[in-house]
Amino acid sequence: MTNAETVTFFAENYKLIFSNLNNHDKKIFIGNKNNRTCRFCGGQKPEVTFRNNAHAIPEFLGNKRVLLLEECDACNGYFSEGIEDNLDKFTRPIRTIGLIKGKKKVPGYKTNDNKSKLAVNAQHGISIIEKTGSNKHIMSIDEDSRRLVITFKLEPYIPSAVYKCLAKIALSVMPNEELFFFRKAISWVRSENHAKIISPQVVIITFAPGRYTKPALIVLRRKHNNANVPYCILVIGFGNFVFQLIVPSDKDGISGQTIKLKMPRFPNPLETEEGSNKRQYGRVDLSSHEVVTGSIIPIQFEYEHLERTIM
Repeated sequence: MTNAETVTFFAENYKLIFSNLNNHDKKIFIGNKNNRTCRFCGGQKPEVTFRNNAHAIPEFLGNKRVLLLEECDACNGYFSEGIEDNLDKFTRPIRTIGLIKGKKKVPGYKTNDNKSKLAVNAQHGISIIEKTGSNKHIMSIDEDSRRLVITFKLEPYIPSAVYKCLAKIALSVMPNEELFFFRKAISWVRSENHAKIISPQVVIITFAPGRYTKPALIVLRRKHNNANVPYCILVIGFGNFVFQLIVPSDKDGISGQTIKLKMPRFPNPLETEEGSNKRQYGRVDLSSHEVVTGSIIPIQFEYEHLERTIM
């Protein structure tokens, strides 16, 4: 599809049901502070507690202001350890190079032998230290093309739990009246069983010039009863990357039914015509519920200035 065709597709088929693109400095509270019911387990006081205001978007993605009042402390604790940890590990390289400050700081990176390290500073750029004797180099340089490739090794993670965590973000911010159409997905994100809920569980990941200093989020809901497009789509951007995925809905068919859904790439709001030639995107299948170890993520940079220091 051309950009014009893509814009037309989403305009004709989808309605915006949540966005934080236009109020980046204002806190958003989802739910009623005086009448709290957990949207994931259905618990109410005094059976459950709501001592914490849960982050609707995980704090490690840079979210300080979109807060969910309808998530009990028990569900909040499970999500933190059960699924958010997997998204944290999967996105850490992206957040490092995108200068995404989490709870305390921008995450760094180091090899297992602690001889190669990477740190990012908003003022000084990327600093890479590789000690003499290290056999686990994390960078390669092509000085002729002024390109630097940094190779990250991900910590073990579960792909389906990553997808589940992204879907949970959409379930956290959508209006209450929509939740009825996501009963299976709500049960799924709360379950310790990470087996896939749809097949395949694909995420479109786009890299483009421009940077989201804070997470940018939109949730789209289908306008018409068109069985060829997914009922709900999540688009979330942080750093230089945008993730797009189907939020599993009961509206997308009965259990066991095979349907094919059309989902083109949503136009990146930060994307410009000048930077479109540098845009890169691909599809990542997060269907597996087995632990993945040893994944390597190479990220390429074009640099203006490179300084070498021998210590």
